[in-house]
Amino acid sequence: QLAPGEDLGGSLVVAGEAAGAAPARRIAVKLEAAEPGGLGTPETSPAQVGKDGSFRIPAVFPGRYRVRVEPLPEGAFIRSVMLDSAAVDDAGFELSNGGPGDRLKITLGRNASLSGTVLGHDGAPLTSPLAEVLLWKDAAQVRPEHNPVAGSRYALKDLRPGKYQVLAVDAFDFTNLAGANNPDEFAKALLAAAEEIEVEEGVRLVKDLKVVAKEDI
Repeated sequence: QLAPGEDLGGSLVVAGEAAGAAPARRIAVKLEAAEPGGLGTPETSPAQVGKDGSFRIPAVFPGRYRVRVEPLPEGAFIRSVMLDSAAVDDAGFELSNGGPGDRLKITLGRNASLSGTVLGHDGAPLTSPLAEVLLWKDAAQVRPEHNPVAGSRYALKDLRPGKYQVLAVDAFDFTNLAGANNPDEFAKALLAAAEEIEVEEGVRLVKDLKVVAKEDI
């Protein structure tokens, strides 16, 4: 039995902005097959988001899909996706058949940022060329992200709202530290000394960080 794909309509809004506000730049919504190569789920064409925030994806076939927004506006993330008032998670959503009307609603949120001054052991701004701010984004992450310090300032941008583990280090302090040759164990020791910081959506948090002492690792 052959059947044509059906259009899937929807709307995209940015949290904190008026509904129907024109996006700052041209963006598109695309459906990506959750199981690439699956029968009956060919790749769909991107749908441009109009000035009123609406979009329509043509010829959608039954299958499981995930939503992509290309390109995401600078500093934004997909906060939520709703299909017929039902929340959609990272696993995607199932379409048995398409249908007219606005069924898909995408809400974008604004990322947060964390910045400040890195302080030395004496509490004064640190100007070491080996200073870094280490960042752990989730509990499953063992090795941190390394963020260089410019002068004595650091800046962590595009952070999703949530809790992070943060630690300022001066790599010069650890050049002769026993055990530093085991990267995973050393990373775990650093994580144990890290500070938990929670950032809220769209907030530019300013916080000074003091480098950790070698004796605390």
